[in-house]
Amino acid sequence: MTEREKNGLICFSDIFFGKWKLLILYELADGPKRFKELRDTNQNISAKVLTESIQDLMNEGLIVRLSLIHISEPTRLLSIS
Repeated sequence: MTEREKNGLICFSDIFFGKWKLLILYELADGPKRFKELRDTNQNISAKVLTESIQDLMNEGLIVRLSLIHISEPTRLLSIS
């Protein structure tokens, strides 16, 4: 394995380490979802771990937070970037 391949593998594992990040990306592949929808779909994940995983994915540029303003209430959705 070359040094470049090792660095790529390390980068990949840093991004996707942990089972929840892949599940979050899988759920968002169908389209944008609210935080509550992600939490309800993955009931075994705590809100804290879900928040941290989402933040990590946002920091890596893999997902984005969308803000939609409705007349009644603002809505924030998460989507694959």
